[in-house]
Amino acid sequence: MIHIILNKIAQLWSNNKAIISDSPVENKTPTDDILPDLSDSLDTACAIFALYIREDGEFAITSEITRNNEAVMDMTGTILHMINSGLLSEYFLKSLHLWADENPEYQPLVRDVIKKWKMLYDEEMIDTESQSALAIDPSEVFSLKSLSEGDFK
Repeated sequence: MIHIILNKIAQLWSNNKAIISDSPVENKTPTDDILPDLSDSLDTACAIFALYIREDGEFAITSEITRNNEAVMDMTGTILHMINSGLLSEYFLKSLHLWADENPEYQPLVRDVIKKWKMLYDEEMIDTESQSALAIDPSEVFSLKSLSEGDFK
């Protein structure tokens, strides 16, 4: 699966630049073009989260939970955690690629979105690594480096 995604990303990073108009893509329900067996499965979804993003950076997240039981609570909490921790990034990539395949004029846009996402992720990782670097080695504070093996006997 990862190999396929990486190949798709490499194809998108080619120099095929297309001009994208500012006209919105045809307004469709997200499940309109999904395979029938998958859309049947989505009709029985117990929770729906939608993310709306504007060009000025404003966004909204809507949620709808259609059933109230422990299994729904458990699965919804797990999926939200997986989104938050980045464990579903492959699914977001796949979704972007599927959409770009259906809307070829937007492939350069999808490529740029993925590049921006990766750049922000890389910057966050660098910041996290620099914040977790200790200013002083604890072994220096407690003079542990000056102890020899004989001191532990």
